[in-house]
Amino acid sequence: MNLKAKPVTPGQRLRHARLSKKIKLVDLAKKINRTPQAIGDYERDRRGWKRPDMALLCSLCIELELSIDYLFLGKEPNKK
Repeated sequence: MNLKAKPVTPGQRLRHARLSKKIKLVDLAKKINRTPQAIGDYERDRRGWKRPDMALLCSLCIELELSIDYLFLGKEPNKK
């Protein structure tokens, strides 16, 4: 994935955040107690973003320092 291109789906934003922090898929999976395949499916938008696993969603946002607004809507946090 080109890190300069603006991600447009939740999966693309998730992957972009992980890659920009240089975190391997396997390492992220271990940290949040999930399989790499499950996270990879979210990154490829193959899992249901309409009804995501809330525990997984919270864990991903915490580990990758993302807001839910950014993940779902692409809204960048306000910079002070």
